[in-house]
Amino acid sequence: MTYHSSPAPATPTSRRCKETIVLPYVLQAQANGPNADREFMRMVGGDARTFRQAHEWSQIWAARLQQLGVEKGDRVAVLLPTSFASVELWSAITWLGAIEVPIHSELKGSMLAHVLNNSGAKLAVLADRYIDSLWKVCEDVPELTTVVVIGDQPATSPAQWHGTVINALDLSHERIVDGPGADYWDTAAIIYTSGTTGPAKGVTMPWGQMEAGLHGLFPDIGDDQCFYVPLPLHHIAGLGMVYRMAVRGGRVYLREKFSATEYWADIADGGCTATILMATMAEVLWKRDPSPEDSSTPLRTVLMSPQISNVAEFEKRFDVKVRTNFGMTEVGAPIVGGVREPLANGTTSGKVCEHFECRVVDANDEPVPVGEVGELVVRTALPWMITSGYWADDARTRSAMRNQWFHTGDGFRQDADGNFYFVDRMKDTIRRRGENISSFHLEAAVLEHPDIADCAVVGVASDMGEQEIHALVVPKHESHPGVRDLIEFLRERIAGFMIPRYWTFVDELPKTATHRVQKSSLRDEGLRADTIDATQLPAR
Repeated sequence: MTYHSSPAPATPTSRRCKETIVLPYVLQAQANGPNADREFMRMVGGDARTFRQAHEWSQIWAARLQQLGVEKGDRVAVLLPTSFASVELWSAITWLGAIEVPIHSELKGSMLAHVLNNSGAKLAVLADRYIDSLWKVCEDVPELTTVVVIGDQPATSPAQWHGTVINALDLSHERIVDGPGADYWDTAAIIYTSGTTGPAKGVTMPWGQMEAGLHGLFPDIGDDQCFYVPLPLHHIAGLGMVYRMAVRGGRVYLREKFSATEYWADIADGGCTATILMATMAEVLWKRDPSPEDSSTPLRTVLMSPQISNVAEFEKRFDVKVRTNFGMTEVGAPIVGGVREPLANGTTSGKVCEHFECRVVDANDEPVPVGEVGELVVRTALPWMITSGYWADDARTRSAMRNQWFHTGDGFRQDADGNFYFVDRMKDTIRRRGENISSFHLEAAVLEHPDIADCAVVGVASDMGEQEIHALVVPKHESHPGVRDLIEFLRERIAGFMIPRYWTFVDELPKTATHRVQKSSLRDEGLRADTIDATQLPAR
């Protein structure tokens, strides 16, 4: 019987330091060096920031937050669209020794309240477009006492909230501020998961993890390159790429949301040489009509996670080199393919990165034979390269990190050459349009409807490479709300990407002896003859 565990390489003799890892010090060094007046960030069709300007604005924000009493260890919630402020606030918060809590811009209702309460944030900075979502839950977040609003909407609050609301422009514009700062073992951010098995967990991500994961993905990217980021900056996939280019002195070209129709125009306009594509994004680009210009763009490097099935044809058509990885917020990117050696094939996630160790284990954490499926577990040779735990959740931290390994909850197999292959998600989650969707939260939102007695949601295969959502609902009465009414009900409670496409009304759900829904049988059954496709509903 053969087992295989990828060993962690020997620890290097050089010591990591905060000046090259922690964002505010990185920006300070760039602002005081030869890159000071080089462009760092640019919004599609908009303004740009040099490294000097980004550092100065970071200092302005630090002074503003210090004026409001932000101190070391405080958590500051940030709810912004992709913008320069997203990055500069992150740097400013760290400069004060505080911790940023970036929040998904589409979170609403109980999910938004949970993140604010669990993080214990006393202050939030948000764009005025999101203020109504906050006011709807303000009575449920008693620890939040100060809100800073960016935008033109008047900084007013509802009568039931007794905190302070301030427009950002009314705060100090001083640029010199002293703060305790942070080192690479301190928390860079608390990033919340999608909550696949219960309420969303706050992943405490050290700066050392930021540096380690992104170095493994892009060890070769330099200051002569531009990274196209059409992803939100509340998630590590977008924010991390901006961080990597700050470290390397390169440029980033930012778009708030992915647009297939504008994608290649953006690449050309920004002179973008590298980007990240979720599988659904890559499928959309691949399925567009071919053009003679497909292979004549400046784009050369694509991180595609996961890969699409025809990745070799994608590389040839667009004249790019694709690399891939397995990554998650808790461990960064311990497995990478196509970086130091050619991509093995269209299904592998790659091999273990330097200073990581990965195993595929059984339910008792014993390694399984090569080729067999088990759970992927991860650990590191250097400290602070993966999460330091879940914020305010010791029980989940202990469970995830048992036996000195972090348990990913994902099913993998490994071949004799050391390649890892993703098999299936062991957690009860749905992957749609690049987002991990919590069935727990989605079902809870459906069950808020007074006419629904029970609900289960499962993922079904999508022709776009990931999954669509199938909701099976048990009405309380024969006369039940229709699909259109349920969708409208959900729009006020959950993010748009969480709304199911497929709906089936059933008399009951299959349950175990302990009254848990047997989702495996629902997945196996798939769509039914009476399933309603919301995209096919007639227009009103």
